[in-house]
Amino acid sequence: MLQALTPILSALAIIVAVFGAWRNVQESALRRDEVLTWANEAITALQTLLLLCMMPASRIGAAPWKEKLLQVIFDTSVLVERGRMFFANVKAGRHGRDAESAYRGHRPRILDHLVVAHQVACRLDGADADSVKRMHFIASTALREFVSLAQKEVGRSRTVSGETAVAGKFSELDHLLKQIDEKRFAVFLESRHR
Repeated sequence: MLQALTPILSALAIIVAVFGAWRNVQESALRRDEVLTWANEAITALQTLLLLCMMPASRIGAAPWKEKLLQVIFDTSVLVERGRMFFANVKAGRHGRDAESAYRGHRPRILDHLVVAHQVACRLDGADADSVKRMHFIASTALREFVSLAQKEVGRSRTVSGETAVAGKFSELDHLLKQIDEKRFAVFLESRHR
């Protein structure tokens, strides 16, 4: 009797194992998608801050500039807290021992860049020219390091298409302006006026 059940039990064990593996793959893909969505929102906030550091309020208007800055202040704060859902603090000795569980230990490095961006955004309005330049540098570094960490978390080491893996060419605007084929440019202009 036991010998007759062995194939059935083996088949059930295989089904359970396959289902478990499928479920793990689905959960992993869901987490990756959620982290990617969060990372894209963070990149938007970090890039917006970088542009605000580069463009004085007088260039785009004081009201729109301040509105964008205020949005970055709110977004970076919220993104840090949302990021805690994906990246737990690193437990380290007694640091934060009396805090709530999500805040015990040291914040993960990927969230540090959003915290720094939040601090820059809070101080940018009214900062002197030298401080703005320094905060611009800090905002640029935060963006680059965040993107690098996020890419490691959700990105692929290789692209799907071989064409997108080819190294880019020189794309400095002054160089490209000098390289314009005048005949092709004339055709382009003509096609826009039709």
